[in-house]
Amino acid sequence: MTFLENLQWRNATKLFDTEKKVSHDDLRKILESIHMAPTSFGLQPFTCYVVTDDEKRVAIQEASWGQPQVTSCSHLLVFTIRKDTIEK
Repeated sequence: MTFLENLQWRNATKLFDTEKKVSHDDLRKILESIHMAPTSFGLQPFTCYVVTDDEKRVAIQEASWGQPQVTSCSHLLVFTIRKDTIEK
């Protein structure tokens, strides 16, 4: 397969099954993978927050153009960028 063919598997999930939850072990593996992901100069210029609180997810959904997947997922991962690593 070519590089572009390998990317064609992707799809956007519009709604999650609220009866299914990501297991603690799977979440740990996901977060470890994020932590180990290579970044420019090894700076890891981001923070990843795991949001499970329903009130916070509703507030985030409102700021996310009402996307239903924000509140239907079991764990919402929010990435924020560190601005202090960007040269001005």
